[in-house]
Amino acid sequence: MLVAAAVLAGSIGDLKDAVVILVVVVLNALLGFWQEHRAEATLAALKKMLSPTARVRRDGGVHEVPATGLVPGDLVLLEAGDRYPRTGGS
Repeated sequence: MLVAAAVLAGSIGDLKDAVVILVVVVLNALLGFWQEHRAEATLAALKKMLSPTARVRRDGGVHEVPATGLVPGDLVLLEAGDRYPRTGGS
């Protein structure tokens, strides 16, 4: 809509308004791109922080391992509020 307004302003000879409108459009696009980039970076950091882990009893001791590192024979230790670690499959 603003680009159409800039074109219309330019076509009637009001170049000053056309330039101002185009500058606003470009700044808005840059700001939107920057915010989206920051949001994606933040989401990636949160996903990395929340990578699933499990506390297991293995070889006579308690270890914290990535959920993908669970093997048959591991005894998964759960507490209230813990999520069951899934490694894929069914």
